[in-house]
Amino acid sequence: MASKAITMGTRRGGAAVRLALTRNIAAYRGSLAIGMIVNPLIASGVAFAIGSPWAWAAMLLLLVGHVLTFLAAVAARRLSPDSGYDQLRRAERGFAVGALAIACGSGIAVVTVAVTGASVELALLVLLQALAVAGVATDSSPGRLPLVLGQLAMIGPAMITGLLLRSTSLASLAAAVGVGGYMLVCGQIAVSRHRKQIMLLLTRAAHRDTIAARKAETVRLRTAMGFMSQGVLVTDDAGRAVLINDRFRDLLGLAGEGFGVGSPWQDFIRLSPRIDMKSDQGRAGIIDRSAALAARNARVSTVLRLEAGQTLDVEIARLENAGHMIVLRDVTDEAATEATLRREARRCPLTGLVNRRGFEEALAARLAQRPPGAPLALVLGDLKGFKAINDSYGHPVGDAVLIQVALWLQTQLPDALVCRLGGDEFGVIGDVADVAAAAALARRVLAGLEGHADIDGLGVEVEGRVGYAMAPDDADNAIDLLRRADMALLVARLDPLVRLRRFLPEQEEQAIVQLRQERALVEVLTEGRIEVAYQPIFRIDDGAATAIEALVRWPQDGPGDRLSAPRMVAIAEAGGLMLRLRRQVMEQAMAVSLALPRRVDLAVNISAIEMQGADFAVDLLALLASHGFDPRRLILEITESAIHRNLGQAASHLACLRQAGVRTAIDDFGTGFSSLAALAALPIDSLKVDRSLAPQRDGAVNTLLAASIAMARGLNLKVVAEGIETVEQLAIARDMGVDAVQGFLLAEPMPGAALAAALNAGFPAMLRQPRLRALG
Repeated sequence: MASKAITMGTRRGGAAVRLALTRNIAAYRGSLAIGMIVNPLIASGVAFAIGSPWAWAAMLLLLVGHVLTFLAAVAARRLSPDSGYDQLRRAERGFAVGALAIACGSGIAVVTVAVTGASVELALLVLLQALAVAGVATDSSPGRLPLVLGQLAMIGPAMITGLLLRSTSLASLAAAVGVGGYMLVCGQIAVSRHRKQIMLLLTRAAHRDTIAARKAETVRLRTAMGFMSQGVLVTDDAGRAVLINDRFRDLLGLAGEGFGVGSPWQDFIRLSPRIDMKSDQGRAGIIDRSAALAARNARVSTVLRLEAGQTLDVEIARLENAGHMIVLRDVTDEAATEATLRREARRCPLTGLVNRRGFEEALAARLAQRPPGAPLALVLGDLKGFKAINDSYGHPVGDAVLIQVALWLQTQLPDALVCRLGGDEFGVIGDVADVAAAAALARRVLAGLEGHADIDGLGVEVEGRVGYAMAPDDADNAIDLLRRADMALLVARLDPLVRLRRFLPEQEEQAIVQLRQERALVEVLTEGRIEVAYQPIFRIDDGAATAIEALVRWPQDGPGDRLSAPRMVAIAEAGGLMLRLRRQVMEQAMAVSLALPRRVDLAVNISAIEMQGADFAVDLLALLASHGFDPRRLILEITESAIHRNLGQAASHLACLRQAGVRTAIDDFGTGFSSLAALAALPIDSLKVDRSLAPQRDGAVNTLLAASIAMARGLNLKVVAEGIETVEQLAIARDMGVDAVQGFLLAEPMPGAALAAALNAGFPAMLRQPRLRALG
């Protein structure tokens, strides 16, 4: 059906598609010329060596075929859109006849060499020549699927027949099977290239039609624009002028026909002789800022200063149908200019929002102007994992995300003052009636910080965190209110479950502790002193250790308070240190694993922040390769929540890693909200049931565990039970059909030096008995 649809599309594409297909032959004239010399020479040598008439016939077919294909390529190079249909057909017919002659000659040569019992070297030479012809046929004829399949049908059976006629040994049979497989692969490649080539040509033809239609619609109200006092330039979606009045050119000092319809709008700014090059609002600034904002449909309002002392107000607005309109207005009047400059000094050039300076002034003014005792809410928010977005996709994508978030916030909060404080941090000032209204405002800010941003076809998941404070309850002046809202945001960054916090007095101490702990973690990472403990995972049927899980630990002599593993991860995520932490853990774990006397798999935990990186899979495989670690020994443990933040991106990363042999386990299964459809679609290998569902006497918990095991079996997944701490739990797990177990009953996390003995022993022999319940 797909081939039929493509064929119908080709017919609808008309002469343009046929011409493009035929002219494509010319791209191969160099290789065809070489083949025209090499292949007949080889065939002549074979014919002289064996003296068979069939060998001479094969040589003649190869010579004629190569000459025809080369002449067709030369003729195709001369074709133009004015070429007639007969010229196209002659070139295509010559190429097809020549290609089939080459395939036929190659097939005859292979069979002839086999029948005549020529030497092994001669037979191998002819066989390799035929394989090369099949490969070239697959590569050089996109859009000609019947021709390629015909060539493969001539070459493949002939090669298989020749191999079997020469010998029926196991080696010959294996070679024949290999040739058959090679031909099937060539056929599949030919089908794929055929589809892609046809669709590409159809797309190009449609694009040309679209451009022609747009050119036909460029007639505008030029006469009316000539009477306007403002300079007006209208662009299409590509940023090229489709309409311009004389006033626009006059204001920028651009006379002549070189600046008109078809010119990029940036050229008017870049080449204007009147713009002050020393101005901080000069050429590069206005071009870069305006392009970024216009690309996200944000309204641009800024100022251009001219060398003659004039000042132009610049407005760029998106048109409803397509393109943008740029309006220049002379605001040289001192009062108007001063007001405009004040406005620009308090505006973020990227997002168009009020900047930190304007925000602090507005906050102080609102606090001073409100009635005594009237409540005012200050909400601060930032983007979780924004550094990873910048690092993975680049700063242009990060800027585009900030612009999108600014638009979301303005949409969510039309009655509040929305500001960008710097980096990925935003602020909102809102009048509220009471504490409940302030909390509602904070929730709306959080909603405005979250969503799916589509940046030029790249999907980026955005997640926010929010902290807020109130006046007069928390502070009565701008400095203290801002500081306390910032403390609430700092606490929200450390809580993976609750991403919205109100300021509480005890948070001041928490903020100090947080900063101290973050500095300590940076020190430990810089000095490479992170420690790793290892907890074995055992097969339940025989107690053998199959894997070790790497668990991050604070160094014994680390600075400050000893931090737990969850606390370290939370601080690393909040401070953008997660990639450094994971790398040090993996480097230590790989070294320990490779030094063990027996082979076991290595399981490592991956955070949601890491999964958001565009190069996560590539970087991980590079790290494995740099340490000589077999990817097939690695198991990634990923929580349900980490996957669901961006299911498509997670699936792409995991599919790439699976191709290299890396396996994936869903960690803490049962604590999230996985759907069966999502689990079935993901390339995962096992489920690690959360310790909250560990086997126990509670019938409800065991029912949930049994359901999880049944679901895993249906999806062909293995099940690992975590948190096994009693003999009874182990017995229930075995009765339920769990594949592997992990827990303090079997082995506690241990340093790498103790692993060898623990792995050799497995879990205690007394725990391997079938009737474990009797031991409870």
